[in-house]
Amino acid sequence: MRTSVLVLALCVACLVPLCSSLVQWEQFIGCLQRRFSRSFLLEPNVDCATRKLFVNYRRSIYCENCDSYFTCQGNYEAVFLCQQDAKAYELSEAFSECREEIQGKGYEADNLVLNEIDRFGRQGGDCMAAYLNKTLNCHYDPTTVVCNHTHIE
Repeated sequence: MRTSVLVLALCVACLVPLCSSLVQWEQFIGCLQRRFSRSFLLEPNVDCATRKLFVNYRRSIYCENCDSYFTCQGNYEAVFLCQQDAKAYELSEAFSECREEIQGKGYEADNLVLNEIDRFGRQGGDCMAAYLNKTLNCHYDPTTVVCNHTHIE
């Protein structure tokens, strides 16, 4: 049951910037439910991936202009800190695909960019070098977990 709560929390956290209607939350959860059985979501590495995605998406809400970094880092951690398990990778991909499915038409360009960021993280890219720089106006320091002078654990 713990994983189900985390999955729901991650759904909320990753969709906050994208939508506000209840129908879209339900669509996102429905998308995940169509893809995965309950037992899949209880797998240890899937639980690990969910937690890594959740932490990074939650941080992105509190750290302005750092969405790309946290999106990349969440995908990186979901795969590489969860034993590079195929199921953890699959969960990470599903979050991207469900996000895209919900957004639908009109967001194709945004989705192409987000999908590239997601893939870069899942494939082991250096998210810090690619997305954590002052030119993007992102002021997050991963060594101190501080963004704009605020600790965002």
